[in-house]
Amino acid sequence: MKDLPQSLRNEVQQHILASFILNWEAFPKNSSIGVVHTIIKKLKLQIVPRNEFVIRAGSLAEEMYFIVKGCCRVQSVEGIELAILKRGQNFGEMGLLGEDNPLRQASVVTITKCSLAVLTKRDF
Repeated sequence: MKDLPQSLRNEVQQHILASFILNWEAFPKNSSIGVVHTIIKKLKLQIVPRNEFVIRAGSLAEEMYFIVKGCCRVQSVEGIELAILKRGQNFGEMGLLGEDNPLRQASVVTITKCSLAVLTKRDF
């Protein structure tokens, strides 16, 4: 993709990110494409090395993540594996949607080097 012109790379990136937003189960299905593009502009891409915590249980929940590339492990406070998440999946959405408990209930650790799209509560 590095050989493509910047404008085409941006278009491909927007298409990929739009599919993540549209497939997010909490996203209203009747939203306009303008709303989707507004959210995409708010996403910040983040690269996280292998075996790093993205979220720690007990920390303040202020953002959610979409996995653009790589995979992550969701684990309980005790370190028990709860799920494996892959490209196209998201986590941390309760940080945006949940009002009751602003603290993370589980940790998320990268299994591989990951590219994540981050949406903050403030931008949401």
